[in-house]
Amino acid sequence: MKKILGIDPGSNIAGFACLERSAEGIINNRSIRILGAGALKFDKKLSHSRRIGQLHDSIYDLLLEFKPDSCVIEKGFLGVNANTSLKLGEARGAIISAIYRSGVELQEITPAQVKKFITGNGRATKEEIALSLKQLLGIQLTGMPYDVTDAIAIA
Repeated sequence: MKKILGIDPGSNIAGFACLERSAEGIINNRSIRILGAGALKFDKKLSHSRRIGQLHDSIYDLLLEFKPDSCVIEKGFLGVNANTSLKLGEARGAIISAIYRSGVELQEITPAQVKKFITGNGRATKEEIALSLKQLLGIQLTGMPYDVTDAIAIA
């Protein structure tokens, strides 16, 4: 059995999911179990640096709680807005710092790789990812925030 913590980074909301995988190969509801998943939400009224500090602490706490064998985070991408890209990079830095602080193995994956692996299409929408996960894992994801379904896909 291997535990994997997947993280969809963000400075306002970060999705997380800890999965337990019982076998290599086929991914289905018999080989994957979700141990926990959710969204870390930070008060937008707080300064960005304060939210980044809270993000680091929250991720570190999740690592202590779940004790994963490895952690996978989504790589950043350059968006249209440079300020948004910078904030995402700072959030990723806080997450990476917490992971290395805990001694857990880190892997990174691009958004296109996640989409391609889960749906077969590197340009899939968030809705298509959630639908594919529902079919793969046989779980109801309706109403779950995309930050969380993305974290499940990343893991």
